[in-house]
Amino acid sequence: MQHEEELKALKKLVDKQFPIINELIEADKTNGIKGLLNKMKGEQSAARTLLDEIKDLVPTPLPKAAQTNEKFSELSQKFQEYSTSIFDYITTQVRPKSHKASDTEVKNVEKIKEALNTLLKYLIDSTSRKLYFDHTSQTHLDTLNTLVTGLAPTLFAGYSHPELLDALKGGLKEMTEQLEKAYVSKYSGAEQITWEESKGKTGEPKLSADAMRCGKACLTLLKIVYDDLTRLKYECERDWKDQRLCETNGHGNNPLGLFLQRCGYKIAEKHTSKDGESQCKTSVTGGKILDELLKVEIPKAATNKHFETCTAKSLTTINVPVVLGCLYTHLTEYNRVCHITIHPRPKSPYSVNDMLSWLCGVRFNRVYGSLLDAIKSKFDKPEYYKNKKHSEIPLTRLSMDAHPYNVAYTDLFNVVQHITSISHDLLTTILGHGDEHTLYASDFSNNYLNFSYPSSGEACLDTLLDILRRMFPVCRFLYSQCNSLSSDFGWAGCQYGKEVKHANWQCDKHIADKESDCVPRSPLMSYFTDSLPGHLPHQLSSIGCRATCSTCPKSKPGQPCLTPLGFRGFSGSTRLGKDLCNVLTKMLDDADLRSLFCLKPKTPASLPEHFGFVLSLVRDWNDGKNPHKSPLEKEFEKSIKGQSIDLYKKAGELTGALRDAYRSRHYNYADNSHRPLYDDLSSLSMTSSCSDPIKNTLCAPYLSSLSCDSNYYLALKHCNTYLSWAIYLPWTFWDLLNNLYNAFCQITCADWGCRGCLRGDKCKSGKHGVVEDEKKPDDVCQCESIVSCRGVAPTLYQYGFSFGEASTLNGGSTAKKCKDFCGQLYNVLHSDYFDKLFKECDNFLKEIRWPFMCTLLALWSLSLLYLLHILVVRLDVLRIRSHLRSPSSHRIAAQSLLAAARVKALANVKYFSP
Repeated sequence: MQHEEELKALKKLVDKQFPIINELIEADKTNGIKGLLNKMKGEQSAARTLLDEIKDLVPTPLPKAAQTNEKFSELSQKFQEYSTSIFDYITTQVRPKSHKASDTEVKNVEKIKEALNTLLKYLIDSTSRKLYFDHTSQTHLDTLNTLVTGLAPTLFAGYSHPELLDALKGGLKEMTEQLEKAYVSKYSGAEQITWEESKGKTGEPKLSADAMRCGKACLTLLKIVYDDLTRLKYECERDWKDQRLCETNGHGNNPLGLFLQRCGYKIAEKHTSKDGESQCKTSVTGGKILDELLKVEIPKAATNKHFETCTAKSLTTINVPVVLGCLYTHLTEYNRVCHITIHPRPKSPYSVNDMLSWLCGVRFNRVYGSLLDAIKSKFDKPEYYKNKKHSEIPLTRLSMDAHPYNVAYTDLFNVVQHITSISHDLLTTILGHGDEHTLYASDFSNNYLNFSYPSSGEACLDTLLDILRRMFPVCRFLYSQCNSLSSDFGWAGCQYGKEVKHANWQCDKHIADKESDCVPRSPLMSYFTDSLPGHLPHQLSSIGCRATCSTCPKSKPGQPCLTPLGFRGFSGSTRLGKDLCNVLTKMLDDADLRSLFCLKPKTPASLPEHFGFVLSLVRDWNDGKNPHKSPLEKEFEKSIKGQSIDLYKKAGELTGALRDAYRSRHYNYADNSHRPLYDDLSSLSMTSSCSDPIKNTLCAPYLSSLSCDSNYYLALKHCNTYLSWAIYLPWTFWDLLNNLYNAFCQITCADWGCRGCLRGDKCKSGKHGVVEDEKKPDDVCQCESIVSCRGVAPTLYQYGFSFGEASTLNGGSTAKKCKDFCGQLYNVLHSDYFDKLFKECDNFLKEIRWPFMCTLLALWSLSLLYLLHILVVRLDVLRIRSHLRSPSSHRIAAQSLLAAARVKALANVKYFSP
């Protein structure tokens, strides 16, 4: 009975509490997060919810662009209705729990709702905009973003259902991030351009300045689009056909994805990634890009009569590549027409900036054909075509034997074309593509800067080679620096661009509560603007065969002429040194480009040119033990015999002396013969470091000649010239190398701000790196490495060198100090190898001159005997055809001819009869 009573009481209690519990459950379902989810899903009683209507407008898969365009406004309308219901719900749900709490966040929600409605209303009204998204929509989106960011979770305390505010902020943030990905033209919202304006008394309309800028910008963009889409089409027809639109293809880098990334697209990391702008589906490949973009016919293009004469008649489909090819053809014609203009005062290119622009335009100048003919004339005619003109010989039959590789005319033909494109790429990488305040990239090729081009092919070839010889050292130095990390004092991470500060940048203002930023300056940017301390250029007044420089130091022979860079008008965004390094690699790694120099070799005049020549000369020469000799060595020995008329019988001793002095034979660093007494020149530019404290071997990649390209290729036909350089220049080379040693010793670390040497008690001026007391080897420069010593790199640059391998010299067990380089350079200068080379060169000169010396001595002796004879025996005047009037006697004494009265008459005697 008691149990029944308890159950009845429980039932009565449940019946009493059930409405209350049911009310709480219903309230929980319709409030807070659960109520928000119901609002987002739609009312259960409704046959179709707002969310269902939105889903219908955006089906899966996505419709084509034309269908999307029709439904975009309708979608915006439905989303506005959908978001309004959610905002109304959140506004009613979020109320302060007490009157003390402020309703600021509630007002912020109302402002966000209003901002979103403003954006959506603009997107709904298709008559007020031409595109989906433009400058106005972006302004509304920025306002919405600012309000959403202002919702601070830390201020949600005291509100009912603060989780709704948190959810609102998170959801809107995700939505605005997606809207930010929409493309908005940079020109959207810009002021209307005035295309024509009236000028002059007649008031005839002429193009305005803005119209001219737009034209130049269009031509600049045309080249960019043509180059990239042409390559995309070429590769998608071949290697990229099956590649997907992501950075990796499973086992390595995906070239298609990386190419699109370079073009500015945000590419997904791999095919399963959800990030980026690209579609990584299996069906979207390079082949699909080719079929749906590049091969699709442009509607109504076939009716354009221009294409009947501009494109090939075999083309039946007018697509994007065909139209771009047509436009690019006319751009080429425009550049050629611009070069026909006769400028009253043309100028020569004196800076690297000007030289690159000159190279961009040479292909479009009328001298270009003559230049190719001049290059062709440097090739010997094949035996079968000896009686033919060069113009009648097939191009593939023209070749030149050279070391390390033979040179073909077809390669040089492609190289000259390549110079134009790589120079343009280098200019745009450094300066940008131009803006209203600077030079547009389209003007790089049309001689807008009024440069002088020679009228003959030979003169143009001389100018071209001189420009390349001046420009390559600068490019080599930039590559060396931009390929090194900041830990090795390189410029790979250094910025450059129009907003990057350099040494000449003035401080405008300092913020009081922040650290001053006037100290950091980009050395790369300073180098571009010719303001980097220790790397200041010279002042050129002319280039070519008669180049003149007013600032080349005459008291310090060996220093090359430092070409100014001359970069001023930067328009590109901020970039890094490693970006520049990628473009420089394309130029410097082109072996065919370096082969141009062997057409007309130039006598080494500076230390880096000597350095590069001698290392190239003895490259791959055997050590005497191997019977197989390189073609260059064989031709060199043949030249020795030919030039000496076979008087010099020891060709092997001369080549051996050259090889020993310039090229290392120590492939094994444990070699017993690897001693300081036998240090050769290549020990200063080894590919790796050698350190043996017992034997005091300090070989390392200290130096790299910035002029190594000038004589990298050596044509066998010029071996007579190379022989004369090898014989007559070693003494000059030694003097120039000694000047570098003296300049290195004259470095004063205190002047360069090296911290460990400021006191000057150990690192003394004039004794930099010199170990004066072997018992105190550390009483020298206190810098941790030769790379970290601030005065070394500028000194090497002044003499045309850079560090061979900065990372090797700077860290770890291979690190080298200033004393190591100084000691190694001293050992090279005073090695037995140089002494033997000097003696062998003297022997060669003695052998070839000895017969002529003997002949000359005999002739002088005979002349002396004849003079002695005539002093005592009278001369026969009849044997002398002179203007002397005199003696009736035909025999006079020789002494009488020296009489004062006869001296004036003797001045008129011009010649004697045989």
